[in-house]
Amino acid sequence: MCPAKGTGPETSLLSHIHTASETHSPPTGSDKDCSDGERGVNRDNKMKQIIVQSLISSTQTAVMQDNKLIELLIEDNIHKKTKSNIYRGIVKNIKPGIEAAFVDIGFEKMAYLPIKSSDDIKNGMEVLVQINKEAVGTKAPRLTQEISLSGRYLVLIPSNGRITISNKISEEKERFRLKKIVKSFNKEKLGIIIRTEAVNCDIDKLKEDFDLLIKRYQEILKQFKLGIGPKLLYRELDLDTKYIKDNINEDIDKIVINDKTKYNEIKSILSNINKDYIQKLVLEENKMFKYHHPTLTKCQLDGEYLTVWFNAPPPEPRIPAVALTFIK
Repeated sequence: MCPAKGTGPETSLLSHIHTASETHSPPTGSDKDCSDGERGVNRDNKMKQIIVQSLISSTQTAVMQDNKLIELLIEDNIHKKTKSNIYRGIVKNIKPGIEAAFVDIGFEKMAYLPIKSSDDIKNGMEVLVQINKEAVGTKAPRLTQEISLSGRYLVLIPSNGRITISNKISEEKERFRLKKIVKSFNKEKLGIIIRTEAVNCDIDKLKEDFDLLIKRYQEILKQFKLGIGPKLLYRELDLDTKYIKDNINEDIDKIVINDKTKYNEIKSILSNINKDYIQKLVLEENKMFKYHHPTLTKCQLDGEYLTVWFNAPPPEPRIPAVALTFIK
């Protein structure tokens, strides 16, 4: 039996409720998606759509197949994540004894940057840094100077110098092919990780992704040189936008969005992947959506809050829902 209304987990604390499944369409030319054999492909012709619902407190991304909820992701809009954001920071306090520097990136607390004795870092210096661990409780956010930018098929790590491949790409012939292609256009020998999504990609798709990442990095460097003081230079994509960027393929029939700003953001992302995908976008401005899933006892939308209760006893209200998962 469902708990009484109001006793479920607070939705402002729900960060991710999801399954890990991904589907990708087979390659049918350079204008299509790349992945196939390494991933499951939806071949049963079932209607599949993504619904992105922007609310004040959260953004909910629902994956529907034949009008049934198969995946749900919820991101907290009140306490926005900062991991992977890139900043211009000012070094304020160097602690050689613990090999750390405390850096002002515009937060209430100084961020923590691990350093080595060989690093040429001085108080007052401007540094380009990226958050690689969120602030937790009294602990400050943790920084790194090894900047990484993720694309659809590649991850760019300019300071690294190595080309590595996702362990999920197991076929040696494909690993060799992908590495050879990336080497052919990576003239400056920048660090690159080849993502699982790159399977079966041709040189045009990979080079296009690479060029977009280079352009993004150059813009970050340009912004770093403009002005003084702490500054946010790059904000990581929201969970919904990142999900669509990584999972859009021919199997997705429709992407429904209820917010004009979010619609334009995702439209821009899709135009860089495949302009044909823009036709899948539908704006249903200011509409609200309800979801149902057979493995859930109750999944209820109340005003602007989505309350999810499981067949198992509900968790304590203030346990972060990142630990909660339901399976298809």
